[in-house]
Amino acid sequence: MVDDQPDFERADTDVEVRRGDSTVRYRPIKTVKLQDGAVVAAGRIVVRYKAAVSSGQRAELHRQVAEAHGRSVHSIRPMGVDRDAIRTSGPTSLDDVLAAYRSDPRVLTAEPDYVATFSDVPNDPFVSQQWALTKIGVTTAWTTTHGSASIYVADLDSGVFDEASTFPAPDGLPGHPDLRGKVAARADFSGSTCSSGATDDCTNHGTITAGVIAANTNNGLGVAGIGYNTRLFNLKVGDLSASLSAAANAVVWAANNGARVINMSFGSAGACPQFFQDAVNYAWSSGVVLVAAAGNDNTSTSSNPANCDHVIAVASTGQTDVRSPFSNYGSWVHVAAPGESILSTDWVGGYTSPNGTSFSAPYVSGLAALVRAVSSADATALSVVQRIEMNADPVAGTGTF
Repeated sequence: MVDDQPDFERADTDVEVRRGDSTVRYRPIKTVKLQDGAVVAAGRIVVRYKAAVSSGQRAELHRQVAEAHGRSVHSIRPMGVDRDAIRTSGPTSLDDVLAAYRSDPRVLTAEPDYVATFSDVPNDPFVSQQWALTKIGVTTAWTTTHGSASIYVADLDSGVFDEASTFPAPDGLPGHPDLRGKVAARADFSGSTCSSGATDDCTNHGTITAGVIAANTNNGLGVAGIGYNTRLFNLKVGDLSASLSAAANAVVWAANNGARVINMSFGSAGACPQFFQDAVNYAWSSGVVLVAAAGNDNTSTSSNPANCDHVIAVASTGQTDVRSPFSNYGSWVHVAAPGESILSTDWVGGYTSPNGTSFSAPYVSGLAALVRAVSSADATALSVVQRIEMNADPVAGTGTF
């Protein structure tokens, strides 16, 4: 059968996390491993049709696959005019269903919906200063520009603890005091069971990356964001993990709504899926700079979306400019940025100092926003990327420059 079923298949048990004095429970996306070891959303496939395949032919295709393999097929979300994300369930393996779609003459590509994890590692002890801002010389950059409130960085993450939240900060008001007024737009692509809307109620990840990029600066409170006056698009794509089909739609949304930079602090094993590359290409052609965390597996093997074309892959360094022991590396890495004990905003209105390339990528995204602020209106994404790469200091072991 084919019908509308808008939700993700969920894991069998809840995840429980503590947020201040509260307990948050939610059910993450159910995942499975394919024969090649890739971790994907259970039963989820992104199908791209050949030109001139009508909606009726698409429905017939899904019906035939469902009947041939004893599975139900549900429409999840459109992904542009030529593709759909679908969910299937039944006794046949996802590998076999993928093969069936790929062999059909109406199908151009069929890919699993890969699941990416946010690229952080366990916290080190709290530090009381932002050593990274001094290390990268951002105060010198701030003598040239404080950025612009009309330059938007789309932060594709787990949401942001901003004033749209119902959770109170220590001063009794909703949202982190250092992020109030910094989110220009918000949208939820995640299908989260933890909370509705784009608030960071489940993982305390997106609030940290948001603070690195754009915490209120020169306000006599807390930390400074590298982007200074830069503002954010808060685009929630997951909780503990993110569906790449959701992230692909967020990339397109960001490009269509005026984002000049996209930050992606998550990663998934394997090559860049074509459906995600297509979304990246669309944003790149719209003049958007895209930045992604290189990952925290201490390997030279690349991961997506950092290995997608037109994406800046960012490794992590410590206070001595040496590659962080957890950071991925290799010739596919474009730049490295601080990623150890990165002091930033948290989801209860305080501050925390985590490690990870998740927190290196936002430094590059914030820097790209500063470059955008002093560039001409018609500056290409490539020209911004080249300025960042050409002015980086080579660090042994993090990539080829």
